[in-house]
Amino acid sequence: MLKLVARNLFILVGTAAACGLALAAELEAPVEPESSTYWELLRYGWQINLVLGFLAFISIFLFIHVLLSTRRRFSAQPRLLQEFLDDVASGDIERASTRAVESRSLLGQVILPALKLHDHPDERMYQAAEGAGRRVIGDLRQRVTYLANIGVLCPMIGMLGTVMGMVTAFEAFGAELEITLKQSMFTGAIGKALITTAVGLIVGIPSMAFYFFTIGRVNRIRNELELAAETIIACLKETK
Repeated sequence: MLKLVARNLFILVGTAAACGLALAAELEAPVEPESSTYWELLRYGWQINLVLGFLAFISIFLFIHVLLSTRRRFSAQPRLLQEFLDDVASGDIERASTRAVESRSLLGQVILPALKLHDHPDERMYQAAEGAGRRVIGDLRQRVTYLANIGVLCPMIGMLGTVMGMVTAFEAFGAELEITLKQSMFTGAIGKALITTAVGLIVGIPSMAFYFFTIGRVNRIRNELELAAETIIACLKETK
């Protein structure tokens, strides 16, 4: 009987010890942080992210607008250039001027002042076309420059949101809490704060890519307009 009691007591002590060790190991094991989805992270600094989203919309709108404005139909289409040359060669300057207005093209805007001054010295025609060309290309460049501005500002705005989040994180670190809880809140707040910088880069990098693409397109159109204007003015000189 005494042996049975001793054996049962030994089993109970062993079971209690095993449970204690298991509980201690569970308490000492690192707690896996809860993973957050991207939409949940975007809630942090939503004011900054809202501004960045608005700038992203403007960037896309400007990119599409410049692409549509610089299509071949509205720039220096070869067919349109040939029609201008035919009108000028036949001496129908009035028809060429009407075509320049009705075409609503960049080439029409550049060549129209020169057509109005067809009976003036050649230097005046060149100056008129050159001035119109500067205005047309300057307007396109101004729209493209907005893309570069957005590409530069977005990462800076994102960093502003990150700095504001880090200030909040340091305030949480200075609160009177346990050191483990402080570290958890501190690292979590910094991780969430960096989401605004990430959003700023996500908007800024494509905006800069849009800028480099469209500025190259504008430069190509400028060269085409210069060549087309020189060709038409040379034809005007021959008809005098």
